[in-house]
This record gives sequence, structure tokens and C-alpha cells, in this order.
Amino acid sequence: MIDLEELSSAWPSMLVARSEIGEFTRGLYKARSFNTFDGAKKGIKRRIRINTKIAYLKSDVIEWLKNRIKVKK
Repeated sequence: MIDLEELSSAWPSMLVARSEIGEFTRGLYKARSFNTFDGAKKGIKRRIRINTKIAYLKSDVIEWLKNRIKVKK
């Protein structure tokens, strides 16, 4: 199984800015993708708005990624 806790432990903050989602996921997703997911109500369950910026709790990002992983054998 894929260990997403490595992503979590490598990230220094409890928040992940939408603009940094590509760096957090190591290129698996782009910030624009999360804009689309959020608009379609398929994004991360909690968003935090700080002025004009959107951020997510790191734990919510990890949980969302876990739910999206499908391993084919």
C-alpha cells in the first residue's frame, strides 16, 4: 500500500495552500485541479479562506488522497 504519511511528515505546516498542492503531492495534482474539484463539490471537505487564498488542513488532504487511491493488480 502507498504510505501517505511520508507526505504528511515531510510538510512543515498543518496547512497546505491550494497554490502549493502540486509541491505537497509531488506533482500528482495541480492547484487548478483542486479549484475544479471544489467547484464540483468533489474536493477536500474543509477549505480555509485566508484573505484571497485557499488552504486545506494537511490531515484533510491526506484523507482525500487516501480515498482517491486505487491500486490495480
